[in-house]
Amino acid sequence: MCASANLVNSRYAWFRLGICLLMMTLGDLGVWPVTVSVFTMLGMATGGWMSGKVFDLTGSYHAAFLNGVAWNMLNVGIVVFLLQ
Repeated sequence: MCASANLVNSRYAWFRLGICLLMMTLGDLGVWPVTVSVFTMLGMATGGWMSGKVFDLTGSYHAAFLNGVAWNMLNVGIVVFLLQ
């Protein structure tokens, strides 16, 4: 099982590298993936912290869940705006 998962992951990584090489200059190749990864991790950490804070303030998992849904809807709106 592990060997086949590693094979799929390595093929996917090579595919992503090929796409990156086609779409970016060599100077951008080191900047953008790192920048996107850092902001992705910061967003996930902030979302987890914020949902915990909402739960602490309200005592409701429902409110914390709705908070996550609202932020995800904002993300979808941004993506739709950028793809237009």
